[in-house]
Amino acid sequence: MAILAVATSPRKSESSPDWSAVIVHTPGVCSGQARIDGTRIKVKNVYVWVEEMGMTPTQVVEQYPHLTRAQIHAALAYYWSHEAEIQADMEREDRLVDEMKAKSAHSIQC
Repeated sequence: MAILAVATSPRKSESSPDWSAVIVHTPGVCSGQARIDGTRIKVKNVYVWVEEMGMTPTQVVEQYPHLTRAQIHAALAYYWSHEAEIQADMEREDRLVDEMKAKSAHSIQC
């Protein structure tokens, strides 16, 4: 009978990952929303493409070849770690679009 030995490594801290290497917030760029560093691709865009539209990370990279799959996965991980923040950004943007549509419709009627 063979005994299988499993090596274990010490568990890393359960603290949040350091997102600053991939996901950034820059005042004045993309309304300060979370985005992939070096791009104008927001975390919320990646979330919508993958989770709502059903694109795979590979398909996103095919559409946006300046991105990597690692960046896509980092954006998704950031979303799931900061869901309330990203959902609030999405709701704010939806309200702004609705307000702009209402103003536009009003100006057309006048």
